[in-house]
Amino acid sequence: MQPAGPLSGAPPGLNPNAAPVTSPAVNDSGAPLNVGDIVIRGTAVDNSVVLTSAPGARAGVQAVVQGGNNGETILLAETGTFLVNVTGAVARGDYIESSGTPGVAAPQGLPFPVPGCFAVAVAEKVNPAPGLVLCRRYCQEGF
Repeated sequence: MQPAGPLSGAPPGLNPNAAPVTSPAVNDSGAPLNVGDIVIRGTAVDNSVVLTSAPGARAGVQAVVQGGNNGETILLAETGTFLVNVTGAVARGDYIESSGTPGVAAPQGLPFPVPGCFAVAVAEKVNPAPGLVLCRRYCQEGF
């Protein structure tokens, strides 16, 4: 298992070490899952998750906050502040959705959320390569 370490770049007033509310799930992805990986619920094993690979997936996208090997129990962020593996540059306030790269998210690129948004960035990332970004869970009724 790979727990998240101390975070940097958090906005003032936000405790970057505050633990998110989590729920357990079984890794059924066929590979290890790491902190920040983006997953959706699996269908082959009860209470399981698999890597996302569809841009803007609407099927309960969640971030891994404690990883593990295939078949192990991992922890998923339900709410609160957590790390997300995001490709592309990210500004504070960007809405985050799944991307076409398995386990990786991307900014939506819009100033308002659209279906598929599951988090909002609370820190920035200027490097366009995939990397961890501090986010908060985002849910809007009707999505």
